[in-house]
Amino acid sequence: MNEKDQDTPASQALAREQDLKGPSGNPVPPSNDRFPRLFGLIVILIAFGFVGGWASLAPIDSAVVAQGTVTVDTYRKTVQHLEGGIIRTLHVRDGDTVERGDLLIQLDETQARSSYLVNYNRYLAELARRARLEAELEGEERIDFPEELTAGAEGEGRATRVMATEEREFKARREALDGEVSVLRQRIDQLQERIEGMESQRQSRLRTIASLEDELESRGRLAERELLPAAELRPLERQLAEAEGEAGELQASIAGARIEIGEAELQIIQLRRELSREVAAALRETNTQIDALEEELQALEDTLRRKQIRAPVDGEVVNMRFHAEWAVIGPGEPILDLVPGDEPLVVEARVRPQDIDSVTLGQPADVRFTAFSFRTTPVVEGEVIFVSADSLKDEQTGESYFLSRIVVGEEEMRQLGAVSLRPGMPADVMIKTGERTPMAYLLKPLTDALARAFTEN
Repeated sequence: MNEKDQDTPASQALAREQDLKGPSGNPVPPSNDRFPRLFGLIVILIAFGFVGGWASLAPIDSAVVAQGTVTVDTYRKTVQHLEGGIIRTLHVRDGDTVERGDLLIQLDETQARSSYLVNYNRYLAELARRARLEAELEGEERIDFPEELTAGAEGEGRATRVMATEEREFKARREALDGEVSVLRQRIDQLQERIEGMESQRQSRLRTIASLEDELESRGRLAERELLPAAELRPLERQLAEAEGEAGELQASIAGARIEIGEAELQIIQLRRELSREVAAALRETNTQIDALEEELQALEDTLRRKQIRAPVDGEVVNMRFHAEWAVIGPGEPILDLVPGDEPLVVEARVRPQDIDSVTLGQPADVRFTAFSFRTTPVVEGEVIFVSADSLKDEQTGESYFLSRIVVGEEEMRQLGAVSLRPGMPADVMIKTGERTPMAYLLKPLTDALARAFTEN
């Protein structure tokens, strides 16, 4: 038989009796630790109940944590130049504070000013030409030059010269026209005198005709009574016919002279009309040239103004790319940056794509400026004023993010005391998304996993 077969009820009773005795063989008194065990269990249950109730009912703030950077409300201004050029004079250095309109850099304007003067001289010449053409078209005795020419004539040699040139041209053209008209007028006067002479001769012939007719009539009556031979009437009849022929020729010559006068007067009209057409065409061309030159001068004036690079806003000069005179600036090349000094500061935060569904406009956010001591710098409250409509990507790291902008109110900024914020400083941002219980925090990974697990493909 083995030992298991020897484990009889009698041996088991003997073993229990030995357990109730101590090492000396005396009986062991019954144990009294039941109450402490029960009390400890109750305390544990109460603690777990309290913690569980707190975890299920106590609300705590939930937030989206993001890294941010301090910037100005309208961002840093990068100063560029449209055409570029050669630096003539530098008026600022990094760190200088400037006001809007202050001169930053003077570019060399030799070429631009030369182009401007060439076109301006052409413009003055066209103005003077237009004034002369208008005077010719209106038949004026003198040219009425515009104030733009006369006002600067004393100090503007070019204006004086172009006016003198047009005065000479006006006089020469007027004398040429007057000369042609004068020749035609003289021709008309000569024809008029011829007409007067021929008219006198015609009147004389008419009187001769009347006299011959009277004499012929008297002698004709005598010849009818045979008191006078009929042959004596023939000379009178021949004289009368000759006189009537001469009178007719004179009448025809007078008519021809009058036609010539009409032709001469028509030539005068045609001369003036042709001149008017020529002047009108030249005036239209001149006006077109003036309009084109005005636009060209305006563009050149803008170019000259841009040779003076001025501050677009109040601010501080930073990140100057050029530090020497006669350096060449390329078209559109950044020259320097201006950090606006009178605009409110905001914090730009990068929100992770998985957190963007919890961020909306108007949400409160706690901002801590990590450049300062955590012990002495309080957390200030701001408000979300912008959330980008689409994700952006960091060009260096390739990380995707949504851009959010948080503005801190003046009252909150005053809590910072003497702390001076500057653009570019880092900040920690906690965008408050609402309240949740600790239990919800603990169970969220589990509920999310279950939601994904029980989603049917």
